[in-house]
Amino acid sequence: MGWHVRYIDRSLKHELLSPEFATRDEAFERAWTLAQEENDISAIEGPDEELVGMEEIGAWFDRRASRKDAILAIPEAKKAKKHAAAKPKAGAASGFTQAEPLGKGKPKKA
Repeated sequence: MGWHVRYIDRSLKHELLSPEFATRDEAFERAWTLAQEENDISAIEGPDEELVGMEEIGAWFDRRASRKDAILAIPEAKKAKKHAAAKPKAGAASGFTQAEPLGKGKPKKA
């Protein structure tokens, strides 16, 4: 016997049991996905009648949410770093503050 997620599908207004998962981590990830789809998780059940309570599920969700926030912040940090590197520096040795493509007008002097 494997792992299952018990949840309430709000649209059906009925408690359902997920398909079987081989590992505890897979069951927790599925519970996370179901919760993101606005289902109410009631329990995660494991082999030998192991029951994971809502306190442990909530703590796992909190850790998962903070991981997601950290992952989502990475592209923003890269974008900010790239944007900062692309800004022209005032007072550069050439005396120009902004470069323009060749043939597109004259560069602006500081």
